[in-house]
Amino acid sequence: MDPGTAIAISSLCAKVVSIIGKYYLDVQDAKSNVALLAHEVQTFGHVVREIAELSDAKHRLPVSTSLRSAMNEALSDAQSLQSQLDPGKTGKAMKRLGRRAFTWPFTKKEVEEWVARFQRLTAIFNLALTTDQSSILVDVDTKVTDLHERQMAAERERLLGKLPFAASASFDSYPRQHETGCLEGTRVDLLQQLERWSVAHERPIFWLSGMAGTGKSTIARTLATRLKSQGLLGGNFFFSRASGEANNAARLAGTLARQLARSSPDLEKSICEAFASDEDVIRRGMRNQWKELIVTPLSTSGDCSHNPLNIVIDALDECDSDDDIRLILRLFTEIQDSKNVDLGIFITSRPEVVIRLGFDSMPEIIHQKLDLRDIPRHVMEHDISVLLDRESDSMRLQHQLRDWPSEDDKLSLLQRSNCLFIYAKTACRYIGDLDWDPKERLAEILHGTSTIGGATSQLDEMYMHVLKQALTADRSAADAAQLCDRLKHLVGSIVVLLDELPILALADFLSMTPTSVDAALRRLHSVLNIPPDETSPIRMLHPSFHDFVLDESRCEDQRFYVDEKAAHSKFARHCLSNVLNVKAEHMSSTSGLITEIRSFFQKDFLHWLEMMSLMGKMSHAVLMITQLLEIVTRDEQQGTELLVEDARRFILFNRAAIEEAPLQTYASALVFSPSESLIRKCYMDQLPTWLTTVPAVERTWSACFQTLKTSFKPIVAFSPDGKYLASTSDCSVNSRGDIQIWEAATGGLHSTIVGGSRREKHVYFALTFLPDGSLAVLSDNGELWVWELITGAGRCVADPKVGAIAFSWDRKKSVLSVTFMDDLAVLCWDSVIRIWSRETETSSELSIPGHAKVDRFECLLQERLVLSAVRDDDSNTSDLILFDCRSSTIQTVTTFNTWKLPFTVSSNDIIAWSTDKGQIWLFDSITGTLSELGVHMGGVSTLALCPGGRNLVSSGQDGTLILWNVAGKSQAFLGTCLDRCRCRSIAISPNGKQLATKTTLAEVQLWDLASTKAQTDSRAVESRIWELLFSPCGSVLAAVSCRGDASEVKIYHPTKHQPKFTLSGGPWRPTLSMFSPDSQQLAALGRRGAVRLWNLHTGRSASFLSSEEGYASALAFSSDGNRLALGDATGNIRVWDLKAGTMVYELKHSHKINEMMFSSNGERLVSITATSFEEPNVVAMWNTTSKQLLYHAKQSIWPTPCSPFLHKVTISPDNRYLVWAAIEDTLEIHDTQNQQQTSLPCKSSALTSNMAFRSDSKAIAFSYTDAIEIWDIEVAELVQIVPIRSHCQNLSFSPDGSYLETDYGRISICQAAEDTRHDPISNRSRWHYSQGWIWESSRKMMKLSQGLDPHHVAHHDGLFAFWDRLHGVRYLGFTQGEVVADDIQEN
Repeated sequence: MDPGTAIAISSLCAKVVSIIGKYYLDVQDAKSNVALLAHEVQTFGHVVREIAELSDAKHRLPVSTSLRSAMNEALSDAQSLQSQLDPGKTGKAMKRLGRRAFTWPFTKKEVEEWVARFQRLTAIFNLALTTDQSSILVDVDTKVTDLHERQMAAERERLLGKLPFAASASFDSYPRQHETGCLEGTRVDLLQQLERWSVAHERPIFWLSGMAGTGKSTIARTLATRLKSQGLLGGNFFFSRASGEANNAARLAGTLARQLARSSPDLEKSICEAFASDEDVIRRGMRNQWKELIVTPLSTSGDCSHNPLNIVIDALDECDSDDDIRLILRLFTEIQDSKNVDLGIFITSRPEVVIRLGFDSMPEIIHQKLDLRDIPRHVMEHDISVLLDRESDSMRLQHQLRDWPSEDDKLSLLQRSNCLFIYAKTACRYIGDLDWDPKERLAEILHGTSTIGGATSQLDEMYMHVLKQALTADRSAADAAQLCDRLKHLVGSIVVLLDELPILALADFLSMTPTSVDAALRRLHSVLNIPPDETSPIRMLHPSFHDFVLDESRCEDQRFYVDEKAAHSKFARHCLSNVLNVKAEHMSSTSGLITEIRSFFQKDFLHWLEMMSLMGKMSHAVLMITQLLEIVTRDEQQGTELLVEDARRFILFNRAAIEEAPLQTYASALVFSPSESLIRKCYMDQLPTWLTTVPAVERTWSACFQTLKTSFKPIVAFSPDGKYLASTSDCSVNSRGDIQIWEAATGGLHSTIVGGSRREKHVYFALTFLPDGSLAVLSDNGELWVWELITGAGRCVADPKVGAIAFSWDRKKSVLSVTFMDDLAVLCWDSVIRIWSRETETSSELSIPGHAKVDRFECLLQERLVLSAVRDDDSNTSDLILFDCRSSTIQTVTTFNTWKLPFTVSSNDIIAWSTDKGQIWLFDSITGTLSELGVHMGGVSTLALCPGGRNLVSSGQDGTLILWNVAGKSQAFLGTCLDRCRCRSIAISPNGKQLATKTTLAEVQLWDLASTKAQTDSRAVESRIWELLFSPCGSVLAAVSCRGDASEVKIYHPTKHQPKFTLSGGPWRPTLSMFSPDSQQLAALGRRGAVRLWNLHTGRSASFLSSEEGYASALAFSSDGNRLALGDATGNIRVWDLKAGTMVYELKHSHKINEMMFSSNGERLVSITATSFEEPNVVAMWNTTSKQLLYHAKQSIWPTPCSPFLHKVTISPDNRYLVWAAIEDTLEIHDTQNQQQTSLPCKSSALTSNMAFRSDSKAIAFSYTDAIEIWDIEVAELVQIVPIRSHCQNLSFSPDGSYLETDYGRISICQAAEDTRHDPISNRSRWHYSQGWIWESSRKMMKLSQGLDPHHVAHHDGLFAFWDRLHGVRYLGFTQGEVVADDIQEN
């Protein structure tokens, strides 16, 4: 509708009302009728005016057809009414004659008709308007719903796109587009059987096995095609030895999960929800991926039982890992747990031993088998004859032949195929080559004789014939020899490649031209799929050709036999010059490649390492370098072995940082590697330009070669073969206390075992590996579980709730430790040792005469135990006992009076223990010989004997590790554990080469027990650090440390590693240090209440302040640095004039002073007290001039870790407002002028880290861990929310209040803050430290080494000072120029 029509009607109505108004004044006898009509016309005019406004260009309401017709009718009626009411010239003439100007033209009935007409139009307009508005609302709701659905669909696409996916593993992928299915009329009965199974899975797993060349993949491809057309295909994975992404199981779970999501909306939703809840699952082992991405979604999705789904797995035997094959088969059995989806899995493979055993271990009720060898021979021959007939028809057409081949020839070819489809296909391709006479080629095959016995003899003869014809036909001897070498090189490269390559890439790798490659392979189309497109990959037509050329017993002609080891070696030379996609297999036999290897590590290593991280193959990278290290020979002149070893240490040491952000390869990894690292020296010129100061680092690699991020639980254990390391994880929101299995060689997370039988959170007291490689775990609820590492299957062998074994557990008597002999031993608080027999699954109890409680035990050979036991409950005396389980006799080895005795045993029955003084003793349990090994200064927390007892590792109470030679009684210093924490658990690998240590920190450290020569005992390096802080102007750095009760303060010039001078603190421990605002003085508060004050120019103690009535407990400088407030434990506050050295006034509080602060102008002093964390704090504000108490009340204020209360309290610049973050999640604002208090709601006062006032005191900003909020105090309104990534350590308003100065740059007030990268007003970079990273504004720039203490960090203008446990102060400096470009942040 044109809004002009509505406007015209509205104008007409106004005119009509005006005319009617004139009648009302002149007409005497019809006023009620006039007024009634005027009211209806006016009402109608208002409705039309609203429609006109809603129909303009801004609103543009849709208009219904009824409204358009009613509008036209209304316009006509309004015009008619106007013409009838307007008196025109007649009225004017009559008025000049003195007669009444207006005579009402309507009767009462006519007025009622007009009123009814306008009421009807008004009703129509209102109804149409309501209908249109409802239509808009419905449309808006539809659009919002549609938008939400599109957003959810986009999010699901994002999640599915992140899943690891093997595109080439799909049966209908581009590389497989030319692979055909079963011919019509072949495999009829078998395919019908499979289709019946696919719609009714009586047994959910179907295994089709057969020898190479029997058509398994063709059957799988045909079945997958039919299932897809019927909507019954859930997913498929076609393994292929020749494909880098389809020859392993790394992408199996992700690929199947994505395909299942595409098959069903319900499954898509369930899979995406499961993945969204834990996106890191794709970095874990296959078992975790299968459970989270397949099993759980299948169990939680909607009821899809009416629509069965199938997964097709082809060529499982071509998976490159037997362990993965075992695990895959085990995982497939878990589909029976899904009740919502009828899912079947069809598997094809050769009958390899690992697969046969896997199926033999499955319950028969869930799987069925069919071996193609069991199909009658006449059925197989019929199907092959159909193939030969079709191929014969094609060859006759192509070669224009008639009556060829004869039935006898086809029968002979059928018999020679020996039921192998691959033979028939290869023969037909060979015979039908357009460059040759098919009759001659057929005769060659039929008249050939095989000299090779066995089931593959006919196929081997076929392959040999194809190769000979490609080389020798119509060629001179010299040409044939040259072509033979070239072809052997090409074929050898193709068969050993893990990835299929096109002609162009293969030629580039082998330094050949594409033309020469094409010419050499031209006559091998019968065994190779060589596409005309040079960018498409070359593929073997069947894996049997791969087996043939690599088997010397089958490939009799040495001209064609490919030595796999030599082929790898030759291909490695080309790989090293083309470092992308280097494969470990090509490096495992490298010889004579010293120059290429050195060049790679010196020029391309970091780029390759970055790419391996991006591809998620860091474990593969470690294995590759390790394999290369094993085969390179020592070269004293070139130092190749040292270079490769340095590269291996570089990866292991920096793996965590590089995996988290690959670009840290060029930043953190280079910066924190040792100064003598060969890799660091080669690439130091590639350090980022924004890094201005590089920290001091160790000179050489330490014995600790890797740190694994685990949990705070101190339990670690090596598997018997040394391949795996087990550790426990925390009970957190997202974890139930799981068990992490690590690859010892690479540090990669192999898998995670979900602990416990219920969805409960568990704490583990002990874990140990059994001799067969399974893992035994004891939890806090008394359950004993045994887990298989490969399959991840576990079972509870002792559960007090289900009574699996009658152990008589008591939840109050938690399990302490577990170990094993031939059986499994378990220890409880009640000191009763129970021996569980794995063979009979029964238990027996052992009692220790004369002892009340057993603390710990370990097992020796010949069923003997070593126990640490307390004699009685009232005694501190304990014994180390040798207990014979068979005779129940005991032998006391030693007696001690400490709470626990560190002891260990070795495989040759040597017992070692340590006294509380650190003396280490050895006892030979066979001979009874006792000898002292040595003393570990400071005391021992844990001991571990290496296998065989030749070496021993002791961990000190201060975290130091010492390796002892038992025979020579010599020692070598290994290093110091993180944060100097004492070890709670030590494990030594079975080969005695690796050591795993676990403190109470969330890391496991791995140590090389051979790297002890160049280590320095760090116990003499530094005392324990308490505080590290820059002065306000940044010119001075103070490091406050102590040893025992003695303390000292070292003063450094920034970037200098040696202190300018050391301030003696005396016999007391500092608890708080503070610079004066002018950076001239340093005050330190001691634990016993004494206060030291130093002059930083002279380094002398200016004064020693103390409280007369109680220990000093808090201090604060005034803003000008002239006064120092000192609060004590009795509530007294004394304010000192530092220039005069006298106390100027004293204030009295009610409780111990915890915190104090001066206002910016020094006119106010705020004090905070707390009797306990349970009681509210007492907050007081004083006028420092009048000494008047302005405010005093009990308030609950959240403390912060670094400064318990000060960061939660602030004073406005005009001294009017006192603000604090209350424990009730509010910001409390006290107006001292009006004595009023206002509460502002805040997100979480516990997470509030900083507050700042605007200069006019009318606005305040405060930061959380993820946002900054700005409030207008006068009206108590939230002005702005700015999202951030972490705590904002620096927060202040600009002088004019137009922006905030933050760690993330300058933020304009009231600026739309959808992105944390705010438009900078200055070109200065904003650097800060948080969560182990150095940040520039909102971007992570450098990951810090785990050797740096994250709790003691000082920062000023881009210069960071950290405390290193071994080297003291270390510095990192960053540019203060223009903001760093976007492309250098973390990946």
